[in-house]
This record gives sequence, C-alpha cells and structure tokens, in this order.
Amino acid sequence: MSFDTTLNLTKDIGREAAEAYLASKAMLNVRGANVQIAAAHNRKIILQSLRTLKTAERSDLADITGLTTPAIFKIVRELLDEGLVISPKTRRGAKGQPAAVLAINPDAAFSVGISLEQDHTVLIVMDFAGDVRGRRSLAGTHPGAAAAPRGFYADHIARLLDDHAVDVAKIVGIGIATGDARTFPALADIGSTSGARFHFAGREFAGLAGRPLYVEDRAIAAAHAEALLSQSSASEPFFYLHLSDHLGSALVVDGHVMRGNLNRRNAPAALPQLNPFRSSRTDLGKRLGETVSLPAFLQFLADRGQTLSTLDDIDLTDKSVNDTVDEWIGVVADLLYVPLLSMFCCLNLGSILIGGPFPREIIARLCLGLNTRLSLNLGLNWSEMAVKPTALGGLAPALGAALLAFDDKW
Repeated sequence: MSFDTTLNLTKDIGREAAEAYLASKAMLNVRGANVQIAAAHNRKIILQSLRTLKTAERSDLADITGLTTPAIFKIVRELLDEGLVISPKTRRGAKGQPAAVLAINPDAAFSVGISLEQDHTVLIVMDFAGDVRGRRSLAGTHPGAAAAPRGFYADHIARLLDDHAVDVAKIVGIGIATGDARTFPALADIGSTSGARFHFAGREFAGLAGRPLYVEDRAIAAAHAEALLSQSSASEPFFYLHLSDHLGSALVVDGHVMRGNLNRRNAPAALPQLNPFRSSRTDLGKRLGETVSLPAFLQFLADRGQTLSTLDDIDLTDKSVNDTVDEWIGVVADLLYVPLLSMFCCLNLGSILIGGPFPREIIARLCLGLNTRLSLNLGLNWSEMAVKPTALGGLAPALGAALLAFDDKW
C-alpha cells in the first residue's frame, strides 16, 4: 500500500482503525508480481550486483542473479543505452570474442547522505557506483532537519558539492539516517513507518528543493550499506548491531534488511541485563541499553573521574583511560554474550557485525572480547572472528542513507 494511501486512511478512519486495517492486509501478503514489477526488480538486482562487485561480465551476472543469458543481454543493453552502466574495457579469454567488462557509470547520478549521531553529523555525497565523492563531519549535537538553523544543511551541502565539483542537477535525493525514524520531526504528525518519501521545498535544503527526502533508522541504513557495498558481507546472513546514543539492530538475509515490527525498533535495548559470568551483576529489572550505549559509556568514564565531551577526546595511550575502556568492554561483552549467542544458535548466522561512532579500536576490542566468550559454546577459535567490526566503519549509516535515493529511483 502506498504512502499516500496510508495517509488518506489515517485521515478518513482514524489512526487506530487504519493501523488495524494495514495489519490485516499484512497477514495476507500474497500479491504476485506483474511483468513490469519483475522487470524493474531484475534491473535493480543487476545494478546492485555491479555496485557490489565493481566490475563483472555478463556471464558473471547470469551466475549471480540466476537470470537467463538473453535476459541479461536485454537488461544490460537498456542500462548501457540509458548511461547507467558503462563498458570500460574488455577481458580476453582463451577462445572466441573478448568479453566486455561492465561497471556502474559513477557519473550517472548522485545522492546526499546525512547521518545524525549524538555528538556529530556526517554529510556525504555519493556517486552512482556507491563511492563517496566528498564528506563533511560536523562536531556538536546535531539539529534535526526540521529544527536546524535556517540554511544549516543547505550551506553545508552546497559547500560539499562545490568542493567536489558535483553537478547539482544530478542529485536525485537526500537520505537521512537518525536514531529512530519514527520520532523524526517530518514523521511526527503523520505516523508513517520509516523509509517514507517526501517531496519538499523547505528552507533546510533550499538548493535541492523538489528532490525526494528519505528518513531511515541508523541501524537499518548501516546494515543496508554493509549488504550492498561490502563484498565481505554480501553473501551471508548477518546481524548488525549499532552502538550509538541507543542500541539499534538489523537482520540481513540474502542481501535484504528484514525490517520486522517497526513498533519494536529498539528491541535489543529493552533486553534485561543478564550476566552469566558474574551473577552478582545480573539485574533483570535493568535494560541492556542502559549500559550498552554511547551515553552509558561516557557516564562509565565520568564515574571513574575521566570526563569527556566527545569520543574525539578519548586518549587510549593514557593508561588509566585505556584500563577504564577495557573494564567497560568487559562488562558489555558479558551482557551481550547471551543475546548474541542466541542469535547465532537460532538463526544460523554467518556473522554478527558491530558498528557505530566509537573509535574503530574500541569496536575491534569489543569484538575480540565477544569472540573469546562465544568460542566457549560455538566451538570456534576466537581468531575466526564470528563477531566483526563493520567493514564500512562509522560512515555506514550515511552510506546507507545515500543509497535510499538510488534504491527508490532504480
């Protein structure tokens, strides 16, 4: 059901009645795909495959997608004619004509991605191949788009595009990754699910008026980017855990984020604090998110006399700071052990990825602590790294936000 239809239902019959109707429709999710939908889907998976692989031959795309060779040739020809795909070179084999190597045309289109973290904002401009053409990181508490000072985002985006000679006319949309898309100001009055699309002419993005705006949960956006842009994660189901101002998560299967029940978007943070290694520290009346989050980390340091304004102030060469960080990592690894072990055992995951704005060294040390604990039950050597830092690091939410415009248009 379209976003507009959902909004009209809400106006006509009220919020509760509309939600009940949509829930009943979801229970009968048996709609087929007509020829037009199937064709669009096939184009999308070919573009996604090329974006992940960077380069591929037509035979590679047939193997990956399961489409017939004639179907691949037809779709690729259309994409070449539209300028979305290019053939920069040929690859010579032992016999026959040289095979054309295909790639995404990076200059076909651009999008802007914005990630709103607790203590900083990241803005990027992404080309159609999924590469970052430019980025800006703004320190300080982020302003939500609807609450930003006049021209805040417009000015920074304009400078970003100008610095990297990006054609404004080729910007197809703006994506915003935030802590909980349901609370974003643009969504507050209409009760939409995350990922909603808006056409706007607001002051915040004055130079890009009329482009669609996409709002997404940070963890979902980051997992989406990891699935599409990281070859190491593209072929296996994985669970993504985002440590920021709250504990977010997403499950990815066959390259697709399983959105689940949006009303329980912060489910991991609501888990009880169960510590199987130190029963005295188990507190079933306390939530996991109260300890496993960026604010909890900063408070943990402050309680031990090490007050920091932002993560940039962390000095791991200072022994007392380093020891305190290790202590926090030990507590967090103990508390995450049971939830993550349950994920591995119940879902047969390939891996669990951990990301967020924390310094990469802290994320890596947390993963090491979790792997040593999980090896007790999984029969793995901890060096196999069943739990890994995200390949895309702290940039993942902004990358995922930028991808939303491409996903919607192509």
